[in-house]
Formats: sequence, structure tokens, C-alpha cells
Amino acid sequence: MPCALVVCDAAPARVHCLSTYGWRPATASRIRCRDCDLVAGEIVLDVKAIGGHRHPLFPATVDLLRPLITGRPADAPLFTHSEGGGFTDTKGQGIPQWWAKRFPGLGPIYDLKRWAMVGVVRSRDRDFWQNLGFSQGNFGMRIGSISVANPLVLAPMEEHTSLPLRRLMHRHGAGLVIGERLDAKDVAARDKRALKLLATAADERPCLGQVSSADPDEAAAAARVVAECGFAGVDLNFECPIRRLVQRGEGGALMGQPERIAAIVAACVRVADVPVTLKIRSGPDDQHETAVEVAQRAADAGAAAVWVHARSVATAYAGPADWAVVERVKAAVTIPVGGSGGIRTAEDAISRLRSSGADAVMIGRGCLGNPWIFTRVRALLSGAAVPAPSLEERGRTLLWLAEAEREFYGAVLAQRRLARVACYFAKDLPTFADFRAGIQDVRSQDQLRTLVRAHFR
Repeated sequence: MPCALVVCDAAPARVHCLSTYGWRPATASRIRCRDCDLVAGEIVLDVKAIGGHRHPLFPATVDLLRPLITGRPADAPLFTHSEGGGFTDTKGQGIPQWWAKRFPGLGPIYDLKRWAMVGVVRSRDRDFWQNLGFSQGNFGMRIGSISVANPLVLAPMEEHTSLPLRRLMHRHGAGLVIGERLDAKDVAARDKRALKLLATAADERPCLGQVSSADPDEAAAAARVVAECGFAGVDLNFECPIRRLVQRGEGGALMGQPERIAAIVAACVRVADVPVTLKIRSGPDDQHETAVEVAQRAADAGAAAVWVHARSVATAYAGPADWAVVERVKAAVTIPVGGSGGIRTAEDAISRLRSSGADAVMIGRGCLGNPWIFTRVRALLSGAAVPAPSLEERGRTLLWLAEAEREFYGAVLAQRRLARVACYFAKDLPTFADFRAGIQDVRSQDQLRTLVRAHFR
């Protein structure tokens, strides 16, 4: 897909977008389009035509290009506008030939200081963008109306990604967090437990609420409730391989029915006033890959993004994830594509982002007991060094999460969950066996603090 920087005409109230790779420098202009929330001087990864107007996915500015390319001060115009409406350099000599020679694939950049036109960039090489001063650590995206600060997404996990864990992962650098899967039937009926798990808070946003259903009307009713609860968007689960869900025709069972998935997406898009995304797998089994068709149909139905788990439903979580399917989906649709599967370390995330061309990487089980994986990925993307958390920091974080779960679930349910939650943080301790035995006897926060002080030091 050709890439391009934003096109912004001379009137700052009107901004038009082209497609681009989407690298964001640290600064950004604040002049917005009157037809959408696009900021003049942004960079976009992709576009979605809505009513004839194109909306961006990646906010940014290209002011950093001036000193890097010309050696001039950052506030000096790079190009000026000729009377005839064409491009000239500051000496009126037309587009300089050295531009193309020095930066192959980079078209002319017009004077952003005066909100004029920006040239086309055709390079998909991430190193190319880094050499121009764009930091991967500031890489973000737009999902419909949602602005996401970076390409790191907390994957939805049942019995894990409720409000306390989402808050923790957001604090450690996740750009987007997604709640655990809920049955659309329960959500639509406003079941007490479902509404409890649909709690959201300002310090975790943006956050998506996830539901699953095989019925378009039921899914749409649930999507309406999710939006009412304050989530930035609705995520539809078409990938869960759990047997009880598949047996009733939901989750991963639908990967063999692309048209059904499209109908469910379309129904939710019609009623929800927030973006609708979907999580899928490569296909129902390893012999039948349907991810590309599902993604295309979903995009046509109005989906704002698609998350691809790089295994089939039949494979569940066994064996290596085949991220080639993520790359194929990315090449087939224009909406943002995120990949998931097999991300256990920060290095895994970096490798998958670079090899697949995905817009985002989802981190699931790799962050349990290790929220610092998000911090480390962001540091690696920007070329910065980040020290590993100390044992004391790991202990403090465990105590914070345990207290947050106690407040959210109540003392009884939080106590049932405590051993599993705590052991995720303690699994690498040399004294893990003793810790695991001790956690079974903990009945209060004071006892937990005593145990943590004894082992996390």
C-alpha cells in the first residue's frame, strides 16, 4: 500500500488525508479539521471514508523533518507556495533534485508552517522513518474516533482483564486495553454480574468492552449497553476456542461463517455510537484459513479494526503462532490490524511488529505478573534503555493489584483469586515454592504484606 503524509490545503479548517505508515514524533499541531477531529499536520496510517470525508488513524506533525533535512531552524519554511499553485523551494527554483537523491521514495514536503501541502512518502521501511527522526515509541493509531497512543494492546482474557488489571497495564504503558469476554445475552439483559464486569474508569482509557454472540440482534443490544457503560468501543469475539462457547455456535465457531460475522458486525455498527472492532483467528482449523475473507467482510460492514490471533480455533493455544496470517490480513484491508499469539517477551512483540507490518501487537498471558513488558516494548521501540524492575517494585505492584482486586471484587472473591494472581508475580523467585505454600494461608492484607516483604527483597 502506498504511503503518504497528510495533505492539508491552505485553509486550516479543511484537511484531507492520504494513506501513510504512521510514525508520530513527539510534538503535534492542534489545528483541527472542521469535519472531523483530524489535526492539521498529522500523519495517518490509513483512511476510512465516511460520508465522503476521510479520517486519519495516526496523529503527528512533520516539523522535525525541517532541521533533519535542511539544517535550517525548525521554524523556517521548508517550501513556499508559488503564485501558480505549484511547488517551489525557498529560492523559487522548483523541487530540488537532491531531495529525491537523499531520501529515495520521499516526495516533496510543502510548508506546514502555512498549512499547505505535504508530499507523498512511499517507503514502508520502519528504519527509513526512524532515520528521519520519527520514534517508534511514539507510534500510535486511530480506531474510528479512538486515538491510541501506541501500538501495544492488552488482549482480552477471561477472568483476568477486569478493571483492576486493565488499570495496571495502562499505568505501565498499554495504549489500549480490552475487557474480558462477556456473553452478549447477559449484557443485553443487564445481568448484575455482567454489569459489574463492565465497570470502567478514567485511568484505563481508552478501553474496549468485549462481547460474544451468534445472533446479530442480541450482539447489537449488547453493544448498545457496552457503549452506555462508558467504553470507547465495542469488541466482538469471534475467536474464543473454549469448548462450551464453540458448542453453542459462538466465538471461534463462527470463523467458518464469514457472512454471519459480517452480519453481526453490521448490526452492531448500526446501533452503537462508538467504533466496533472484532477479534478473530486464522480460521476454524489449520486446513481452512478464513481470516482474510472475514476481515474484508467485516471492514465492508463497518468494523473499525480487526485483531488476529495467529492460530486456528482448533489449535487453541498449542504450538507456535503463525504470524504470516496477520501479514496477509494487513495486506487485504485498510482498517487497522493488530496481531496476537505467542507474545511472551518484549523482544517477541518487537519482532512481530516488524515482521508482520501490523499496526499493533496484542499482549495477553505474557503480561500476567509482568506489566513491565509494556514499558520495555515502548523503550525498545524508541531505542531507550529501561532497567528490569527490582524485587521491591515487583512486590509493591503485586500489593497494589491485590488491594485493587479486593476493592473491585469484594473480600471473599478477591481471596479466592489471590493465590493465582500472586503466583504470577512470584513465579521467577528462587523461593517460589515457599511463597506458593505461604500464600495459601494468607487471609488478610497484613498477612499478604508480611509474606511479600519476606520474599520480594
